[in-house]
Amino acid sequence: QPQIDSRGEQRPIANRRLSLFVLIYFMCYLWLVSYERGGWDSVTKKCQEFYGINKAEEGLIGSLLTASSLLGSLISGFASKYYNSFKLTYYAIFFWAGAMAIAGFSYTYGMIIFARMLNGFFEAPVGILGYPLINAVAPADAKTRWMSLLAIPGTFGGAMGVVTSPPIASSTGSLLWIWRIQAIIIIILAIPPIFAYKTLCNVATKAKQQKELQSVNRGSSIISQNSSNNRTTLDDLKEILSNKVYVLLVLGSCGLHFTFGGLSYWSIQYLQDVFGVSNNDAAMFGGAFA
Repeated sequence: QPQIDSRGEQRPIANRRLSLFVLIYFMCYLWLVSYERGGWDSVTKKCQEFYGINKAEEGLIGSLLTASSLLGSLISGFASKYYNSFKLTYYAIFFWAGAMAIAGFSYTYGMIIFARMLNGFFEAPVGILGYPLINAVAPADAKTRWMSLLAIPGTFGGAMGVVTSPPIASSTGSLLWIWRIQAIIIIILAIPPIFAYKTLCNVATKAKQQKELQSVNRGSSIISQNSSNNRTTLDDLKEILSNKVYVLLVLGSCGLHFTFGGLSYWSIQYLQDVFGVSNNDAAMFGGAFA
C-alpha cells in the first residue's frame, strides 16, 4: 500500500535527486526519438537517390516504421503489467541502438526497411513507459510542471534533426552516417543509469505497486481506485476510453502531430522540387518551422 504522510498525501517513491535523474534521462531519449524522426524527414530526397527508389517506396519506409512503433507500444504496455517497466525500457534502448547500427550499414532497400521497422519497435517503450514513470516519481505539487517539460525535447529534437542531418550527410559523404552517429549517442546515454540500475528498478517496482497512477491534472485518475490486479487489458482500455477529457487530448495530439509531420515533411521536398533549393537550405527552413 502507498505510504501516507502526516498531511494525508502519498509520500514520494523516490528522493528529489533521483526523481530529477529519471526526468532528465527520459527527456534525453524523447529528444533523440524526435531528433531521429526529424532527421529522416529532412533527407528523404537523399534517401531516394541513395537507394534508387521513388517517393512511394520511400514513403513505405516511414509507414512501416510507424506501424512497428504502434506494435511496440502495445506490447510494451502489456508487458509492463508483468515485468519491471524500467528494465523493459533499458533493455529496449540497447536493441534500439542495434537497430540504428543496422540502419547505418544498410546499403539495400530491404535492409533499410528492416532496420527502420526494428527502430520503430524498440524506440516505443521509451515514451510508453517513460511518461507514467515520470508521473509517479514527480513531486505531488509539481506533476503538471514536470509532465509539461516532456513537450520540450520533442519540439527541439525534431527541429535539430531537420537542421543537422543534411549537413552530416553532406560532410561525411554518406547518408548512413546519420544513423551511425545516433547509435553512438544512444549507447553513451545508456551509460549513466548503470550506476543506479538497482535503485531505478526499485523505483519502477514501487510505481507499479501504487493503486493508481495519477493523470496530469492533480487529483484526477484515468484508472479508478477500484481496479484490481486481475483486470484485463480490455477492461482498462474500456475505462480509459470512457474518460472524455483523455479521449479529446489524444485526438488533439494526433491532429497536432499529423499537421506538424505533414508540413515538416512536405515543405522540405516542396522547396527542393519547385524552387530548386538545396537540401541543406530547405532543411534550415524546416527546422525553423519546427
